[in-house]
Amino acid sequence: MPGTGSRPPANPIVKRNHRCQARLCGAAVLLAATLATGAGAAGPKTRVTVYRAFEQGRLAPGLTIARTARGYCWEGSIADQRSDAWRCFIGNVIVDPCFSDRQARGWVACPAEGSPFDRRLIRLRLTKALPKELGNHGTPGTGDPWAVKLADGRECTFLTGATSAYHGRRISYGCTRTVFLAGSPNRRRPAWTIVLGRGQNAPSRTVSIAVAAW
Repeated sequence: MPGTGSRPPANPIVKRNHRCQARLCGAAVLLAATLATGAGAAGPKTRVTVYRAFEQGRLAPGLTIARTARGYCWEGSIADQRSDAWRCFIGNVIVDPCFSDRQARGWVACPAEGSPFDRRLIRLRLTKALPKELGNHGTPGTGDPWAVKLADGRECTFLTGATSAYHGRRISYGCTRTVFLAGSPNRRRPAWTIVLGRGQNAPSRTVSIAVAAW
């Protein structure tokens, strides 16, 4: 092994033909090394991120308040099983998820577009105290991701309302008006995958997930 002081084993290609020309032998050694390196090279890997709305009770750097509203939260988030994620009302509109912080009293931060990839927030001033007894008990990584970014750059967020089935799987994520993701991410390999659809009767295909966010 390198660094132990032991000599590397003789290259079998060179040993079998020690009279070969130096140029040809060198090419054989280079090819063998290249194949060995390629065999052990790491492929694409899904990056897992955790959304942080707060830092020490204040808005995290890089985030901005798009607007301020009044409302309340009545249960833990369906989109994200984290204990600091909530399902809230602004008027008659459901906003999920919104995030709380122990040091930020009286308000929660709700991503303006419901996506962790959007840096704008709604500052939701609470008209009722958070119902901690109805909150989630999970940690980042519990359940399905709140949102994913596909290898082609498309962003998809978890659908918290009633949806239909697609080839036997729940339509779990909305990407565009016509593109959705069904089922849960397959995490068996470093690069996670998921089923993508374009309408109930269209054939499905499997796509890679570049980023998974909780």
